[in-house]
Amino acid sequence: MNDIEIGAASVGITEVAKNLGLSRKYCSIFAIFIAVVLAVLSEIAYGKHPIGFLEYVTTFFFTTIRGIIIGTSATGLYSMGGKVINKTTKKNANSKLETH
Repeated sequence: MNDIEIGAASVGITEVAKNLGLSRKYCSIFAIFIAVVLAVLSEIAYGKHPIGFLEYVTTFFFTTIRGIIIGTSATGLYSMGGKVINKTTKKNANSKLETH
């Protein structure tokens, strides 16, 4: 999986978890966790397999950092999208009230 797919999957899985009862305040942490897990699984499945212990540790470290970056980006994108949708919905509701 590439970074865009991991970000989209983490947002989608977080949305499903939220609909199943995950508290809103834990959604960001959950999205980051999912992105890290997906990045590590992707590296295991498609990455170059390290030979030595040091290569294994550095690969795991950088893959974890990659997952954190993807997760925080996806969380920010999701958060901003929600704010834009809420503003648009409120603006449309106010304009309908003013015209009637």
